[in-house]
Amino acid sequence: MRNSLSVAVINTLSYLPLRMLYLVADGLLYPLTRYLIRYRRTVVENNLALAFPEKSDEERLKMEKTFYHHLCDLLVEIIRMRRMSIDELQRRFQWKNLDTVVQVCVSEKKTVLCYFAHYGQWEWAIGSMTPDQAVRPLYIYSKLHNDSLNRWMQDCRSRFGNTPVGMQDTSKTIGELQQKQTASIVIAIADQLPKEQYVRHFHRFMGIKTKVLTGTEQLIRKYDMNVFYCRVERIKRGYYTCTAERMTAAEASSSHDWPYTDAYFDRLQQQVYQRPELWLWSHNRWRR
Repeated sequence: MRNSLSVAVINTLSYLPLRMLYLVADGLLYPLTRYLIRYRRTVVENNLALAFPEKSDEERLKMEKTFYHHLCDLLVEIIRMRRMSIDELQRRFQWKNLDTVVQVCVSEKKTVLCYFAHYGQWEWAIGSMTPDQAVRPLYIYSKLHNDSLNRWMQDCRSRFGNTPVGMQDTSKTIGELQQKQTASIVIAIADQLPKEQYVRHFHRFMGIKTKVLTGTEQLIRKYDMNVFYCRVERIKRGYYTCTAERMTAAEASSSHDWPYTDAYFDRLQQQVYQRPELWLWSHNRWRR
């Protein structure tokens, strides 16, 4: 009952224009999230202290506040995405060179993997990629514990033709598409903390020895996939761009065992240092 009520409230809010939802974000969500509920405040504070030990308490506090403002913007932007037209979504989230990714996919007859992170506005990236007549877009997802919210999110992400694929079904799905010679682009958000039984590699990310996912690179190897790092940038409130940068295994700076994984985290680290508020600090990626 409570889950259904929450989704009903979200659906109602999704009819509001973004300018009104930003008022909700500033006037209600921010003080509620940061001060009253204190949503993962300890995790955020600890993560910032680990990643920026050279910063003063005042500097990290400013980062924290800016992050919570961005987090609240993310929430209302995802809510509004449920009612956006494809024209509005693609106007607000602009792929600068998606045609290049499609061309590589079609001309080389290989599945393309697009590396994303919990940085900027990844949900709009998923939603704004519509099927090209020659290419099928897919996104890998992990099921949410809340069934009602999980269904709502999958409906939201796939409104314009992007296909959801559960993590456990990813390899099978890619294999079937390749057998049918169906060109496809796979979106993978790869900066989560892996479960302990799947830890095969550590990367020095943000100066910290970090457990990292390697399942994505296993797919790259298995299916000989072309790889792009998708650099999302926030232009101004409610507007983002994405540039797909082709990656090669030779980019690895710290290890040749998992070169794409290392190259991915190196590029993400560069972005986080530039604009730390745009990364999702509320995930406990460095828990012991």
